[in-house]
This record gives sequence, C-alpha cells and structure tokens, in this order.
Amino acid sequence: MPLATAVILSYNRQDALRRQLLYYANKPLHLIFADGSDDDWGSGESGSIGEMTWEYFRISGFDSWIPRVRTAVAKVDSEFMFFLDDEECILFTGIERAINFLIQNLDHSCAGGRADTCTFTFIKRRIVIGPWGRRDEPFELLQPSGLERFESMCTEGRTANLFYQIQRSKNVRAWVGALDPAFKPSGNYPGFLEIAFTGSLSLLGKWKMSSYPFWIRFGSLGLQSGWSTAPAYISSNQVFELESIIDKAVNLGGGIQGQDGIGFKRSLTAEIIEKNFGKSSLKKSESLVESMQTLSARRKFAKRVLKFAVRLSGNLWKFSPRIYDLLYPLYELLYPQGPKTVSSFGKSFGSKQSAVFSDIYSFGEIWSKFPYGLDTDQLREELRLRANI
Repeated sequence: MPLATAVILSYNRQDALRRQLLYYANKPLHLIFADGSDDDWGSGESGSIGEMTWEYFRISGFDSWIPRVRTAVAKVDSEFMFFLDDEECILFTGIERAINFLIQNLDHSCAGGRADTCTFTFIKRRIVIGPWGRRDEPFELLQPSGLERFESMCTEGRTANLFYQIQRSKNVRAWVGALDPAFKPSGNYPGFLEIAFTGSLSLLGKWKMSSYPFWIRFGSLGLQSGWSTAPAYISSNQVFELESIIDKAVNLGGGIQGQDGIGFKRSLTAEIIEKNFGKSSLKKSESLVESMQTLSARRKFAKRVLKFAVRLSGNLWKFSPRIYDLLYPLYELLYPQGPKTVSSFGKSFGSKQSAVFSDIYSFGEIWSKFPYGLDTDQLREELRLRANI
C-alpha cells in the first residue's frame, strides 16, 4: 500500500507529467495521471520506478475534467491522497509530515504546509523560490463551528490552500459523489469546483497551515485556454447549485465534525457564497487588489533598485557567472521576504545534510533543467543516470 496517492489532472502538458515521474521516482507513492489531451502520451498505461507506481488514462477534452476526476478517485486505494497540478510540486518531505499530522489529529480534514512559487531569474535556468503572496501567510480554521470555518475560508479567500493539501481519501470520495457528471468547467466561474471541494472540507473538519516547505507553484506553460471565456463571478442560480453540492458532500462524508451551535443551514451557506463569490464580490476583489498594490514611495524605490541590480547581475553573468553568485545573496539580504535561490531556500529550513534540504534541492535541479518537462527519451536517460549514482 502506498503512503499516499497523487491525482494529477492534465491538459496538453504531457511532458510535465514525465517530470512528475522523475521527481517522485523511488518514493512510496502512487501517481494517477488523468489526461484530457487529444492524443495519448506514448509512455504506456502503467509502470513503476522503485517504490513509486503510476498509471495513466485519457478522456479527451478540457471539459472532461469531471469524468476524469471521478475515474481517478475511484482508483485510489490509499487512506490519504492529494491533487497536484501537472506543472507544480508537493514536496515528499511535506507529504510525510502532513500524513503524520492527520494520523494524530482526527478532527482535521486535511493538512499541509507553506505555499511558495517558483520563478526564473533573469538568467536562463536559474530559478528562485518565494512565498505566494498573502496565501503563504499563516492561517487556520480551528473554530468549533463548521459554518464559521467555511465563512472564514471564503472571506479570506483561502480555498486554494485547502485544495492542494494532503486529504483523507474518504472526504474526496464524498465530494466526487456529489458532483454532476455533466458539469462543464469551461462555462463556469473558474473557482466553482474548488469552492465546492474546500467548502465541504472546511465543514467536515479543521485545518491549520503549517510552516514547513510543502507546495511549490510553477506556471511556465501559461493559463489553460479553457478558462479564457469564464465569468468573473458565480451567478445567483449557481450559488444554490454550489451550495447543494457542498451539502451533499458533507452528508456523504459523515456530517460536520465539531460543536455547531447554529448547525449547518443551507440558506446561510448560500449567503456566504453569494457575499464572497457572487456579483457583489467584484467590488471587494477590486478593493483588495488596490490595497495590495499600495506601497510607500520609499519601498517602491528600494525594490526597483534591487531589481535593477539583479537584472544587471544577470547580464553580467553572461560574462562572469561568479558576479551573479556574489550579487544575488546581497539582494536576499536587503529583501529578506523576497524570492531565494534554491540553496538559500533549502538552508532556511535545514542544513545541507537534512532531508528537507535534499528534497528542495532535488526539486530545483529537475525544474531548472526541464522547465517545460521531458520527452520520453530524456526521461529514460535521466532515470539511467540516477540508477548509476
């Protein structure tokens, strides 16, 4: 039995799937690739690399998301699982810590750590890792009332944090069982299914964001075309559709955990959804963006100077890599909350001998070398080289 199962839904990013195979190779996990591409990826339907096993299936089309997720979750045999974007990474050391936490805290529906982003510097194949804005700020849903947890999650906009966590597989099955197989994501608000899932999670149990390295976001391939015409808010009719899915998922999942003084009232759930994701929420979103963009003139100037210095060092690196290596640590010193090199990020959570540092370094090495993923021949060669080490 694997430690956990990863369900990776992909659409026209098959090379990125092979990168997942490379990173998770030899780890006690099972990977399920649920591909929506027009053609098969040409690497087989199942396999194993050391302790890691994987399987692949394809149901073509961007709007095949629901059939794919239903098929994939039906294949999950492990007690714990997680969803993973094809381009991103959930660190194995983070998976281990989250599972240990869930085993010891039965009143929590999911668990995980930091949410960071990985981007390229001005130098090709040099990546840096930094916090994902306000979504990396400490947050918790420990209220005894499930409805209070749900409202707090929606008000603070932390649905993505809960979606990409280690989950109890039984909760995911409950959510999948509540979904309409005919639902088409492309014609709906992009966060519709995310809210449906995390809404049920917040009602089914508690959650607290831990501080260890866990989820590293990456987006070198850009947005998926299926969202190009999606509405910016949830319509009034869909508010009740969303509330109905959450209600059904909660009931299938065994009901709300904790002391709910006011109980789970569907009308209150719909009211919270309307307030935070309906048409009236657009003004709130605009206000939030404006407040996040407001910085003092001094801070703006300092950041521009620092960015100019890094850009300059990037140009100089073409002539002398040593110059860049000397100047970027200065940037990190002057801007401690900004992105760090892979090595600096790893050192901030442990020595070079620690498992966490090695895990982060492995991620950085693979994503730097293969920013768009690997083809079949490249994967075969990388596995051969690692087998000889």
